[in-house]
Amino acid sequence: MSLTPEDIKRLSALKKFNKEYFKVEFDANQNSLTLIVNDTTRNRIDLDDGEKSFDDALEVIKKFFIELRGPIQ
Repeated sequence: MSLTPEDIKRLSALKKFNKEYFKVEFDANQNSLTLIVNDTTRNRIDLDDGEKSFDDALEVIKKFFIELRGPIQ
């Protein structure tokens, strides 16, 4: 396995910040959702019902975290 230039950039950034993050941003004026990963906009979509789509995305993430946590003992 070899490292690509993108791998090197990512590793260098991790040394500097030591964490990564993403966010889904709802813009009520534009009725749009934007996916932002480590301060880089990855995708933006205009929707008929952006607020509901934002709530749906939040529900998916919440369920994912609950599943990762595993059964409560």
